[in-house]
Amino acid sequence: MKLRHLLTTLLVLSLCACGGMPELVDMPNDELITRGNEAMANRKYSRAVIYYKNVILNADNPNNARYAQKSMGDAYFNNKDYTDAIAAYEVYVELYRRTPDTPFVLFQLGMSYRAISLSAPRDQTSTIKASENFDELKMLYPVQYEQYMADRYSSEMRERLAEHEYRVAKYYYNLKHDNSSIMRSSRLIEKYPDFTLTEQTYRILILALARNGEERNVKAAAEYLSYFKRTYPNSKFNKELTRAVEKRLKS
Repeated sequence: MKLRHLLTTLLVLSLCACGGMPELVDMPNDELITRGNEAMANRKYSRAVIYYKNVILNADNPNNARYAQKSMGDAYFNNKDYTDAIAAYEVYVELYRRTPDTPFVLFQLGMSYRAISLSAPRDQTSTIKASENFDELKMLYPVQYEQYMADRYSSEMRERLAEHEYRVAKYYYNLKHDNSSIMRSSRLIEKYPDFTLTEQTYRILILALARNGEERNVKAAAEYLSYFKRTYPNSKFNKELTRAVEKRLKS
């Protein structure tokens, strides 16, 4: 109830700022929805938002409020106002989780976070949120996950997260912070086994373990090297890694 009250307050303030509220406040829900849908069809997304907000404020039944909440998110999304789209979709999920439109809303949430992620490549927050929403969609609604071809976007977000972890692991390795590099690269291999740079990640892990010099780490480096040679028999890193590990085993 607190969330609904907060949403209503924010909507009132927003509508007052936009102007035009008096002419809509007494308009029936059906007409508001029709006008909102017409505005959407004509790509007048900001106007559509105003109509849908009025429906939410003055909904005469839960179905109209639910429809308007989703449609408002769609209007924001189509207008590339992704932050507002996320807010609208998240309210929908909070209030109307078990409804027929929930799978699509979860997908749109993921796509909204993805759009923000692509525009801010250094900030992983939106990438993580996008991945989480795609994962939730897959877990709860596997059929719709396939229909929306969400795996393409989910894989893209996972790859971006893995690339970030790889850059950090490599950065620590270059600074000779071996323990941090070992932690990052081993976690990367475990969490993202399909990462396109897994071969390079193993290289960093094995070299960091060997350079660290502790007996247990050198032993682990030898074990990883054995696995690496079986998995990547033609890798250009085999000679380099073999030399590094053998040097430590002999010392």
